[in-house]
Amino acid sequence: MLRRDAATTACGETPQPQFIRTTPQHGAEPSTLISQPSTINSPPPMPLNSKTDVCNLALAELGARRISSYDSDTTVEANACRLHLDHVVDTLLERHQWNFATTRATLAKLAVPGDSEWTETWQLPTDCVRLIRITTGDTQNPLRDYAIEGRHLLTRGTGTGLRIVYVSNARPVGQWIPLFTDAVVYKLAARICGDVTQNPGLADGCLQKLESLALPAAQTADARETLSGENFGPRHLASMSALVGARFRADGRPPYVP
Repeated sequence: MLRRDAATTACGETPQPQFIRTTPQHGAEPSTLISQPSTINSPPPMPLNSKTDVCNLALAELGARRISSYDSDTTVEANACRLHLDHVVDTLLERHQWNFATTRATLAKLAVPGDSEWTETWQLPTDCVRLIRITTGDTQNPLRDYAIEGRHLLTRGTGTGLRIVYVSNARPVGQWIPLFTDAVVYKLAARICGDVTQNPGLADGCLQKLESLALPAAQTADARETLSGENFGPRHLASMSALVGARFRADGRPPYVP
């Protein structure tokens, strides 16, 4: 009797089952081939608490060898993961106002640029990958007249207090929501595919699942928390209106679009 239990990987390939021959006992039928799926694609144990865990999930999507340590492993797989992981995370964080990665800061005022139309310069945090909202003084109304140059925020006439809400890339893996982790895994797998497999075509399958399944699901789940209105007062909800924003911006864009 022949039994096949091979599992299908998320990026589209079905690993070949491995067969072992059982030894017949007295009175039993002739020897039987029983398939045992390869353990190379087994994901690391949950919960995910480290970059090593995330990398091993991506490697499992490709049927590649797992790594022992993100920081110290010297294998081809580990080198590829270190090369791409941080950039993959930053690019995905930029694509949405992720609730789990949102934080706040009070900015430090710097010297006024000498040849600029702006009168004030503020230092943005090093972990800021997407600016969500700027407020001044005691008001909760968002500031819409600003520019970003490098790691500096430029304003005019705001006074001494400037506070921002932004998406940070400093959240450890253990604080990511699971659906965001899925998105990181698919994109990382696509990036490292050419380095760790003999089948670079697997990257297309990973990217397709990222864009059509993982990322939309993560954004939708996160948006239900962020835009539920449960934690917003009337003034804040009104300020998020595109109609209200059009009255304050010459280009008509809604608030909070950097």
